[in-house]
Amino acid sequence: MATPPSRAGTKGVPRARREEQILAAATEEFGSRGYAAASLPAVAARVGVTKTLLHQYFGAKQDLYLACLTPVGDRLVAVIRAAVAEGAAAPSAA
Repeated sequence: MATPPSRAGTKGVPRARREEQILAAATEEFGSRGYAAASLPAVAARVGVTKTLLHQYFGAKQDLYLACLTPVGDRLVAVIRAAVAEGAAAPSAA
């Protein structure tokens, strides 16, 4: 008896890679729709997984949102630091 095909995207992906996929999809969803209008089923559909899997990886919607903010915040801080360093290195126009 043949094994029924598994759902696309639910098997064989290492956890770290799956987390990256979920975070990328969730960041797009939150960024385009805002927190209130974003939905976990929409994020799951973008990745090709179930909503249950999202909860297993990240917990509630708020937790997924916060996980998305960390890398975005890190990039923002890096850009600000670079701008401040660049400004400090520039000669002043007095």
